[in-house]
Amino acid sequence: MAQHRTPEEIELGIAQARQRLADNLASLVTQVHPRVVTRRTVVGLKAEADDLLADSKRQLRAKLGWLKGCYLGAEGPRTQAIAIGSTVVAIAVVVALAAKK
Repeated sequence: MAQHRTPEEIELGIAQARQRLADNLASLVTQVHPRVVTRRTVVGLKAEADDLLADSKRQLRAKLGWLKGCYLGAEGPRTQAIAIGSTVVAIAVVVALAAKK
């Protein structure tokens, strides 16, 4: 059964459809505007860089954790490990200086 509308109702429907189309078009223009795209890209890259930096810091802390454990015990610095490390460095410096001559 066909619905009968008055010319005024048809004109109102057309005006409403035209307004919806204009709103949709304005929204699309805003979404694809180069500045908006650039801003979205920069925000995304910053977030990705922050995540990568945080992940790298976690990995570095995990890898260096064993080193910290070697030199710091529950009671404080492990003097024996520090003495051995210092001796190795001193010997390396002496060997390097002797090799220069």
